[in-house]
Amino acid sequence: MIKFFRKIRQDLLSKGKTGKYFKYAVGEIVLVVIGILIALQINNWNTQRVQEIDVENYLIRLKTEYEYNIERANYLIRDVEEHSIEVQLNLVDSVKNIFLNGIDSGNYKSILNPDLYWYNQFRMQRDVHDEGAKTGILFKIQNSELLNEIQKHHAIMNGRKEWVGKSLYRFNACHDKAVGFKFMREWTNGIKDISEHANSLEYKTIVKNNSWLLNIDSEEYQLAFLSIDKFREFLISRYGFLATEIEGTTKLISLINKELEK
Repeated sequence: MIKFFRKIRQDLLSKGKTGKYFKYAVGEIVLVVIGILIALQINNWNTQRVQEIDVENYLIRLKTEYEYNIERANYLIRDVEEHSIEVQLNLVDSVKNIFLNGIDSGNYKSILNPDLYWYNQFRMQRDVHDEGAKTGILFKIQNSELLNEIQKHHAIMNGRKEWVGKSLYRFNACHDKAVGFKFMREWTNGIKDISEHANSLEYKTIVKNNSWLLNIDSEEYQLAFLSIDKFREFLISRYGFLATEIEGTTKLISLINKELEK
């Protein structure tokens, strides 16, 4: 093809048709430019299509991550048989009420419950989101509403996570200090004794070994109540974190579905 165009130019020059030569040369340049532009446009289309496929695959993976988080959050809130947050809150509220109204022979076993401060560890998955932010694929999402909602949810959950961390710190600070008191060590022994000698354990023995139980003005009693109160605060913050995760990711899944259906 190049030889063909060159032959035409040489023929025009040999016949002295300079004007036609320049016109032809300009036309040839225009054709080359048009060809380059077409090639660039095709390349852009291909690049855009590859990017759209990458974004689509990323959204599918992100949706899967959100679905897992919803399932995990629901499990921690209410589906764990013995230690869901709802069960723990009921237990903690019951023990807190005992402390407020006085401990007696009918309720002392409740405050020695080995499950009182037990809770499920949890970690919402953020791997796909973080990968998208790191590689930049997250910011190639063309739907501005979806991208804004993803970023907003991530920011909200970071704030909620910080809230949980602070409430856990306040509980641990109180609880760790309380461990130094004699009653906390005897409380632990009491749990063991109850589990091993549930039928023979007498209330007077508990009172003898843990005199603070009947002294609501003692430092031990007040610290025990404070640790329960702070643990309740921690459970509430966890519940709020997980409930917000469910609400936010449910909305995001709906938006992702709409985007994938386009």
